[in-house]
Amino acid sequence: MNAQLQGCVVRLQEMNEALAIATQRLKHATRDFPRMQTVMALRKCELKPGTQDYDVVTEGEVRAAKDQVADEVEPQIVNLLSQAEDILNALEAERDDLAARLEEAKRPPSTPAKRGAGAKPGIHRLKALKRRKQLLLRDLERMEHIVHEKEQTLVEESSTLQQDKDVTAAKESERAEEEHAAEKRQDHHAQLTAELELLSQALEDRRAQREVAREAAQAKEAKKERQTQPERLSAGK
Repeated sequence: MNAQLQGCVVRLQEMNEALAIATQRLKHATRDFPRMQTVMALRKCELKPGTQDYDVVTEGEVRAAKDQVADEVEPQIVNLLSQAEDILNALEAERDDLAARLEEAKRPPSTPAKRGAGAKPGIHRLKALKRRKQLLLRDLERMEHIVHEKEQTLVEESSTLQQDKDVTAAKESERAEEEHAAEKRQDHHAQLTAELELLSQALEDRRAQREVAREAAQAKEAKKERQTQPERLSAGK
């Protein structure tokens, strides 16, 4: 009885060890499942029609899509930032102008103004004028940049148009040469056909002459045979 119990205990321990090993292997095999779930959740997964396979968007495709979106959005963002800076500079210039006017309004008309106090509105006005000048210069630079881009685009389009014209002219010239070569081939073929017909006619004439000569020879032989036949008969008698 004790031996049977001991055997059962040993077998139970072996089963526990085997179960622990299987659990460890299963854990090792499924440890990447959470990451795969996250990846599958972040990626677009579609079932191919008529199959059991799934198409997963690759990192390269995602990167290409991000670059495309960045290329499309970046000019708009730069334009909006430039407009925001221009608006901010205009508001700062307006603020300085209002501050200068406020200083002039605060100054009492009866009290003689000191040089230092009277210089503040002029300083504010000068700052406002400088800001407006900077704003106008920025607008000028932006407009020059736009004009330069338009000129480059026009030059590129003109170059592309000229290239297209050159390609079209080359194709037309090549097509004309091909048509001319085809006409030459047709003329040569017609000439060869005419020569072949002449040769065929000459061959037919030669055959007809040979046939006439052969018939004449046969007739001559027959006539000669008829002329010699009575002589043979008389000689036989």
